[in-house]
Amino acid sequence: MTAVESEWSARWAAGRTTFHLNEVHPALVRTVGLLRASTRILVPLCGKSVDLAFFAERGLEVVGVDCVPLARAEFVNDHGAVVASSQATPSGELSVIELPSKATVRYVVGNFFALDPLAVLPDGKRFQAAWDRAGIVAVDPADRPAYVRTLARNVESGGRVLLVAVEHPPFVDGKLGPPFNISEPALRALANPHFEVERIHTEDRIPLDPFWSQKGCAWCFETTYILTRS
Repeated sequence: MTAVESEWSARWAAGRTTFHLNEVHPALVRTVGLLRASTRILVPLCGKSVDLAFFAERGLEVVGVDCVPLARAEFVNDHGAVVASSQATPSGELSVIELPSKATVRYVVGNFFALDPLAVLPDGKRFQAAWDRAGIVAVDPADRPAYVRTLARNVESGGRVLLVAVEHPPFVDGKLGPPFNISEPALRALANPHFEVERIHTEDRIPLDPFWSQKGCAWCFETTYILTRS
């Protein structure tokens, strides 16, 4: 287990998962149509996100990836689901999780940077889309180029990534995150030449989420982007 995996495992074990939402992310509800007719959806660093079930219940083939086994276990428990099958792959442990509705979620416990769609999708194809609500803002900024390259390797040409980023000053304790600040120019520089970037919506989070004021932030903006694979 890497140092990063140990850190996130400790967070989950201690219940420090304030980033988790108990409902489908509002930005996803608002903009899911921008993913067009995509049927193979990747959710990086997914935790126990209810967004996985949202996609599965729509009949889509969704694959979530996270390095923390407890996140998968809590997803299964929260949804009254069962693990129908599990197998080792070069990308990590791949489980097929069956929801009470019989819809299924494929969940990889492993290192996202090692993800290979050939190992986790039954047809050997790449993903048509990805939903990144808490991925790029969770990784250390030094790892962002590798993160974007991994997305590019896994999403087919013309595929779309629906991505939510935040901009904020340092926290009151001096820490920069997570979630880490990422500006639009920084995102565009990272995405080039793999993705074209379009800003969709920006929202002031200070009046909506007390987390940011508790962290000592005088301002915080959340922006939704669409990244189209070149």
